[in-house]
Amino acid sequence: MRIVPTNRHLLISAPEAETTEEKEVSSGLAGFVMPDGVTVESDQYLVVRVEDIAQDCSIPVNKGDSVIIPSNMVVDVTTKNCGVKMVQENYVLGVLYSA
Repeated sequence: MRIVPTNRHLLISAPEAETTEEKEVSSGLAGFVMPDGVTVESDQYLVVRVEDIAQDCSIPVNKGDSVIIPSNMVVDVTTKNCGVKMVQENYVLGVLYSA
C-alpha cells in the first residue's frame, strides 16, 4: 500500500528517535516518570529526507532533498498496512544543498 501526501504535506523519512532505557527524567529538584511508550525528543530540529510531495505544495523542494523541520511537527500516520511520517510544508525551515 502506498500513501500519497495531499493538502500541502510532505512525506518524509526521519531518523529514528533515540530512546533511553531510563523512564525517569529529572529537572532540578523536581522529577517525574514518563508513561510507557512515550519518548522524549532531545533535538529541537530534525534534518529529514523528502520522499514525496503533495501536488499543491508551493515551496521549492524536490524528492530526495534534505529539509530542516521542528521535531515536534512530525506527524506519524499509521494504518493497518503501513506507516509513514509527514510534515506540513509551512513547517519547513530550510532546504539543505551541498556547496
